[in-house]
Amino acid sequence: MIRKSCLAFAVSLFALTTAQAADIEPPAAFDWSGAYAGIIAGYSWSNFDTSPTDLPNSDDFKWNQSLDVDGGLVGAEAGWNHQMDAFVLGIAADFSVMAAKDDSPINVDEKDEVYVGELEWLATLRGKVGYALDNMLLFATGGVALTEAKLAYEDYDDGALDVRLGDKDTMFGWVAGGGVEFALAPVSVKIEYLYADFDDLNFHLSDEILGDAEVDTHILRGGLMFHL
Repeated sequence: MIRKSCLAFAVSLFALTTAQAADIEPPAAFDWSGAYAGIIAGYSWSNFDTSPTDLPNSDDFKWNQSLDVDGGLVGAEAGWNHQMDAFVLGIAADFSVMAAKDDSPINVDEKDEVYVGELEWLATLRGKVGYALDNMLLFATGGVALTEAKLAYEDYDDGALDVRLGDKDTMFGWVAGGGVEFALAPVSVKIEYLYADFDDLNFHLSDEILGDAEVDTHILRGGLMFHL
């Protein structure tokens, strides 16, 4: 009698649990459509390849150099997405201030004449195409980029700066990359890689020190986006 009662109770409990489980709907997949805005931060690895017009390299002076202009960046991004089934199309714009700087000696022995390269800010306007796997978005992106680059010549006397000749320019280029984004409604977090290649920096530091510098940059950054 007790066994029959326990068995009946177990069957009733299983049936009730199954019915309740059937009434629970699975969480809906995230809808990537709409506007968003947020913050971005990361690190950049940039190259300045200097090529003065009338100053070739010699045993004593290295006028043609490749500067590693690396440093952090932080900024803001805004954009808009449109989802069609699993495919997502979008557009994004961002602006970051940069702390990317490097210096390298020109004269081999005394090392009191140096190049100083610097990137001050970066802006991009990009299209996006992605594939959504519920709350995860895999995407590729590409478009145009702007940056402000500086190149300077510094001459030191007994460790103190004696002469500084500088030039800067706002340069146009292209940018491409990709990344992955995870939605935690109503926000999402992402990590992405970008590569940007810019027009040459035409520098005129003096009547003797003038020429071109090729500038490109690799960027790894994360973002926190708020979906509106």
